[in-house]
Amino acid sequence: MQYVPRYNPSPALCELGTINSLYARARSRAHWGQLRSALTRRSDRLLNLAEIDAIGPLGSCHYDGMQTVPIRHIQGSHGRAYDFDADFNPLRDHNKGRWLSVAGARQRGKPLPPVDLVQVGGIYFVQDGHHRISVARALGQQAIEAKVTVWKVTGALPWETPKRARSHRRILQPTGAERVLGWLRRGGARFVERTAPRVRQLAITVRTVLKGSLVLRPSFPLRSR
Repeated sequence: MQYVPRYNPSPALCELGTINSLYARARSRAHWGQLRSALTRRSDRLLNLAEIDAIGPLGSCHYDGMQTVPIRHIQGSHGRAYDFDADFNPLRDHNKGRWLSVAGARQRGKPLPPVDLVQVGGIYFVQDGHHRISVARALGQQAIEAKVTVWKVTGALPWETPKRARSHRRILQPTGAERVLGWLRRGGARFVERTAPRVRQLAITVRTVLKGSLVLRPSFPLRSR
């Protein structure tokens, strides 16, 4: 009996497979979130800190030290509001390498620096550490260590006004149907791109089999009309 050596994948490959699966699940949640947002016409985007700069000068600003912040209270971003959804699932693949690097460091137990947050009212905005928060959220972490800077703003905040609150909940342009169709088109194009080589190979195989096969005749008599 011939001995066949058993293949044991290296820890590095196992780790890569795990973090790739974690990323794939996060991207899948982002896709489903976009679909749900299109159907319900409710925004699934992070709040944008740049909107505060547009309403006027800040009242005051001070550093509030290191804190443990619940991730559910982090609802906005400074400069990356369109790269992650409201649950910090990645919306694009252009920073996949960075996401996997952070996830790999977490899996190896490597300590990561605290994230930088800006607190405006009861909401926290990410200045630095979007990928760390995204990975922590994907791992089911409830809170994260952060260096917090507090901004004091005079007047109503943009997301607290009734008009802005409604616009954050509803998506006016494009319509929900258009967003769903666009999402399905992009997903369909990726599916066709992935499966096209297999379909072509299957077609060649079927054509080859049919050319070499005999013409099958029915085993029952045909009635003449």
